[in-house]
Amino acid sequence: GLTGNYFNSKDLSGSPKLTRVEVIDFDWQKNAPHSSINADNFSVRWTGTVTIPANGKYRFRTISDDGVRLYVNGSQRINRWNDHSPTTDTSSSLSFNAGQRVSLTLEYYERGGGAVMQLQWQKPGSSSYMAIPIGSLNPN
Repeated sequence: GLTGNYFNSKDLSGSPKLTRVEVIDFDWQKNAPHSSINADNFSVRWTGTVTIPANGKYRFRTISDDGVRLYVNGSQRINRWNDHSPTTDTSSSLSFNAGQRVSLTLEYYERGGGAVMQLQWQKPGSSSYMAIPIGSLNPN
C-alpha cells in the first residue's frame, strides 16, 4: 500500500494524527476514517511508489468527494481541489516500462457530508479501471 498521513485539518496542516499503509479505496460515507480523525474537515496525503507490471500506456483515475490532487513522478495529473459531490477525474495516458517504480502522491480533503476517495488505474490493453492492487504499491 501507500503511506497515508491523516490530519485533523482541511489543508494538510499540523502534525499527522494517524499514519498507516493502505490501498486507497474508501467510501467512509459520513463516518470518520479512524477514531483519532474528525468525520469532517480532515485531509490525507498518501505517498509511495507503484511498480509497473507491463510495458505500455496507463491512465490513473480518482473518485473523490471532496478535494483531490494526484502527482505521478512529481507532475500533477489530477487537480480538483474544491468541494464537490462524488466526481471521477482521469489522467492523460502515461507510458511506463515493466518493473519501473513510479512515484505517487495523492492528496485529499473532506469538508463535510459524504467522504469518498478511490485511486484506480487502467492497464495497457484493458478497457476498465480497477483499484491498484496492494502488491503493486510500495509505501515510503
